[in-house]
Amino acid sequence: MPHPDTGTGNHVPNGSTHGARVPRERVDINQNDNHAIREIIHHFRKENVHLTHMLKECREQFEALELNKQSIDAEITCVRQDMNKHLDNLESKLRSQLDEIHKEATKECQNWIYQLERRQSTLFEYQRRLDHVCRFWPQRRDSDVADIQTYYTNLIQNQEDTIRSYEYDFRINEKIDTLKERVRYLGDVKLLTYAGHFNDSGLPESEISQLNVDLRDCVASVSRGFAICEDQSSAIGGCVCLHNGLIMIGNRVRNSLQKYNSNGRLIAEKTLSVKPWDVCMVNPAQVAVSLPSSKTQGKTGGFMSAIEIIDTTEMKTVKEVTLPTKSIHGISFIEDKFAVACGPELQIVNMRGDVVHVIRVREGCIRYVCTTPRGNILFSDWNHNTVQCIGRDGMDIFTYAHPLLKGPVGLTVDGEENVYVAGFISNNIHQITPNGELCKILLNKDDGMRDPKTVFFQRYTNRFVLCDSRKVKMCHLKPTQVH
Repeated sequence: MPHPDTGTGNHVPNGSTHGARVPRERVDINQNDNHAIREIIHHFRKENVHLTHMLKECREQFEALELNKQSIDAEITCVRQDMNKHLDNLESKLRSQLDEIHKEATKECQNWIYQLERRQSTLFEYQRRLDHVCRFWPQRRDSDVADIQTYYTNLIQNQEDTIRSYEYDFRINEKIDTLKERVRYLGDVKLLTYAGHFNDSGLPESEISQLNVDLRDCVASVSRGFAICEDQSSAIGGCVCLHNGLIMIGNRVRNSLQKYNSNGRLIAEKTLSVKPWDVCMVNPAQVAVSLPSSKTQGKTGGFMSAIEIIDTTEMKTVKEVTLPTKSIHGISFIEDKFAVACGPELQIVNMRGDVVHVIRVREGCIRYVCTTPRGNILFSDWNHNTVQCIGRDGMDIFTYAHPLLKGPVGLTVDGEENVYVAGFISNNIHQITPNGELCKILLNKDDGMRDPKTVFFQRYTNRFVLCDSRKVKMCHLKPTQVH
């Protein structure tokens, strides 16, 4: 008769555990398999985060390489223009000198020609008189004729003079002449390759790559924040987040550019001449600060604003671009030029401070501006409560307006070219698609927004920084559903 526990005809003694050992081993094997799979998944996720950040750094290095090439192109052009300008000045001075000398030589030559013509007429007169004496003097003696001839011959000889000749002598500067022989090349360009090691020890595993998640399917949250001074409402003059996670903030209370880490610790500070309005990235190692003018400059009494380019490592000024205007607000850098918000118009300014293009908005007040990876330009219009996007050709791409967007100010874009705009009066952050349509309102007053002013998205990540009247806030996007 089968045993009730085993289902077989074999008798199992009391206290035997043979029948229960088989399912326990299977459970242990399944648990081990699950644990191994979880370890593999954990390893894959960690490797994915590692590769994502390596990809981000490689893209940033590529962008830096492109900017480096543009910088060298601009430097070569600048050298050529400076040389041409200097040579034009030298040529102008030399030609002016030649003209002055030619005028003096012409005057002197004409004077000598006039004197020679007078002498020639005198000689003709003397010759005529001598012929007359020789022909019509009947009672002449040979000795008298000889005396008369001697007299007039001496007069003629005394009137003769050496004819002066003139010639221009041009001698080139021996240094320039030597320069033509010595300068066989203007310069050379080399590709320097540096082998580095990527360290992922400081990367949190919770970071989600935007390569795996559509940022439009994410929700925003504030992870932490810090204040830079007591009166935050008037303190912020723009902010950007560097590729290494450090934050550059323009402090309008201290008239300075400050460098913070993500925990709010002040690392370095650069004193500025006036209150900064905005900060933008120039390249991974440099930022630019807009400095509107409040005083007249120079003898002309006009206003002179400036864009100061600062090295983020040394915190030193690299270059200063001056603009003959007072109302300079937000700035953005693209293709070796600045897009500058100047009240009712947007100016495109080169590195010399020359305005190469102007976009005017009727009765507008352009506060902030940013550029996309494709080269499009976005700017916020305070008076019309709109965000406008224009292309490289100057044509309108879209104009965004929404009843819940009041007082648009700071702008930024992510790697997918989604647009983020801060509503200063409406106390919210709008996420806009690349086509100019509302995706969602990420943060609002219920999330603690109070007079948000600037926002900056760290490209190739899911993090962005925003500044309102309370704090500098570190935010990130996360999926609405985590699988």
